[in-house]
Amino acid sequence: MTQPSLAVAFCSIWERTDTWLAIGADLERRGIRVFHIMTPVEYVRKAQAMGIPDDRILWLRKDEAEKAPINLEDLALLREFEKISGTPVKHLMLMDRFLRTLPNDLSLQYIVYIFRRILDFIEKNDIYIVSGEPSTIHDLISAMICKVLGREYTAPFHLRLPVKRFVLWNS
Repeated sequence: MTQPSLAVAFCSIWERTDTWLAIGADLERRGIRVFHIMTPVEYVRKAQAMGIPDDRILWLRKDEAEKAPINLEDLALLREFEKISGTPVKHLMLMDRFLRTLPNDLSLQYIVYIFRRILDFIEKNDIYIVSGEPSTIHDLISAMICKVLGREYTAPFHLRLPVKRFVLWNS
């Protein structure tokens, strides 16, 4: 009986996207399934140009979120995750420089949309590790989901001792 390979997702953000795509390609060569959570279309196109299949990319779109009414069941589940994790969604919203400039109802609409999409993506693909830079809402919601599901959310750091290394840190 074969074990499914480890699955990792990277949350793309600014210049880190190129790093995630390069690391992801290397991990894929080593047998690790790699997924990407992305927001701007430029990142999605870059990933597609590298040959990453669409089913390995979760594209979180503001325009889709604005069109979708808040699903009350998803909102209730988000509130449950909020209680279990001890992480108030309002605090996460205020940490994201884009969302904190929007009216609260639009911010909540976007958060509920990405919460459900990220949760489904993680569960469907059995993603165990999500890595990113915890300063944007899709990263922060991913960290909350990982905490509740018993999975790992890591952030990248450079470690200089004993030699320069790139590490994913979960503390």
